[in-house]
Amino acid sequence: MKKLLLVFTAVLFLTPAIMNAQKISAGPLLGLNYNLYNFSGATNNPSGIGLAIGGQFDFEFSNSMGLIANIIYDSKYGNSSNSSSGYTYDDNIEFSYLTIEALLKFKLSSGFYFFAGPTGGFVIGDKIKETVSHNGSSSTNEGSVQNTQFQFDLKAGAGYDIPLSKGMTLSPFVGFSYGLTKLVKDIDWKLSSIQAGCVLKFNIN
Repeated sequence: MKKLLLVFTAVLFLTPAIMNAQKISAGPLLGLNYNLYNFSGATNNPSGIGLAIGGQFDFEFSNSMGLIANIIYDSKYGNSSNSSSGYTYDDNIEFSYLTIEALLKFKLSSGFYFFAGPTGGFVIGDKIKETVSHNGSSSTNEGSVQNTQFQFDLKAGAGYDIPLSKGMTLSPFVGFSYGLTKLVKDIDWKLSSIQAGCVLKFNIN
């Protein structure tokens, strides 16, 4: 309930600014995440690539300032492998989030822009798998992660708006999300991601 109230409050806060936008565009977003897990005390933290797919609304309040609102399905896949005493341990983990982003946009006259702001992720899936190999044989254990939490990040990055026609723009971007909250309650385990992708935006007004 607290999470829903947080989202509702943010929407109410942003609505007056959105209503005054000089230009509004929207379109699909597609990208890849390079995920960096950080478990306190671990010597071999998982990392890997996952899919980011969703949509973007781009509100421009002036020639230099605006707001980017994203709703994204984020796949946070990671893998690590290590060996000890003749045994090889291959660990795979994947968190899936419905991520909501509210990012301030600072645009240059050249078409380049920078963005920064908070993101919030609701856990919609989690999976962990460990394969242990020894002397040519292996065994696998699979399960879910217990006590997962809402993920709060700070995100910053840059992009470039490429006009394709009067009403359509292609916008490649790259950003870095720094995880502020623990993935699992009472465990010092965090996640950060580098995201690269592209948005195809269509003018609404």
